[in-house]
Amino acid sequence: MKRNLSTSKKLKLKYVNGIYFTEIKIKNKIYKMIVDTGSHFVFFSEDAARQINEPLRNLDNANATAKEYYKENNLIAYAEAPECYIGDVNIRLGFFVHRGDLFKDIKCDGVLGFNFIMNFITVLNFKEKYLELFYPENKRKVSLKEIVNICKFKTNFVKVPVGFTEDFLSLTIDCHANNIGLLKLKFDTGGARTILNKRPTPVNDIKSPGTNISGKDNVSYEVKNLYGSFKYTTALLDFKIKNMKSEKREIASFYEGDENNSNPLPHDGVLGLDVLDGKIIIINYADKELHISE
Repeated sequence: MKRNLSTSKKLKLKYVNGIYFTEIKIKNKIYKMIVDTGSHFVFFSEDAARQINEPLRNLDNANATAKEYYKENNLIAYAEAPECYIGDVNIRLGFFVHRGDLFKDIKCDGVLGFNFIMNFITVLNFKEKYLELFYPENKRKVSLKEIVNICKFKTNFVKVPVGFTEDFLSLTIDCHANNIGLLKLKFDTGGARTILNKRPTPVNDIKSPGTNISGKDNVSYEVKNLYGSFKYTTALLDFKIKNMKSEKREIASFYEGDENNSNPLPHDGVLGLDVLDGKIIIINYADKELHISE
């Protein structure tokens, strides 16, 4: 088979505190990055941006919608690294600079967001813990079978209905939960939990506000991520990604019992690693396709 399909070396994915990290190299320095399809852009902490030491552009010329997004997400400047090695792939990497304490909390340098992932056919192998990037020559169409053969996968894949939004790049997946129905969830590999905007009714097996990932009750516990800080409750639901098998899962939903608990989640919520971990995911943005292993 004529390949005509370049690929990166496999990048290790390291699982720490519910989040996957990988490493990239800029100017011979290694940076620890979250692989986050839920983030629209690539961005670095202020400390990392200073070390990269490329000219910063202010964001004053952006349109009103973009300015609001930048403000909400603490993005303060834009820059480009002329040489960035993702494995053995050398690309010019554009990135934003993030102001805030997020990176101190999760101890990393930045985020590889969806505007990076969309440039490749991206294989996120959460089963064997690696990331691999494919880039077809002449932008030709690449079939799932070709990727599966090259990667020597022995599992079956399901084509999942997805929505790709061009405004602030994101990907949504159709899911279903009992007592709620159809959900359009933002595909978020940077989130440890699947969290819904809607609560199941009637509510069965609800745990107290702030039940954390380990299942221990802690009413002061809050989720802290790119969307802000907020409380949630959990319920045992029959949950499935559309076209895939239904599973009994403890799914979190936004906690409405506190008037100070503002809801920052997009769409109907986010689909996180509690559902996606252990899967192999193939994202082909050019052909608007996403496949997940059974």
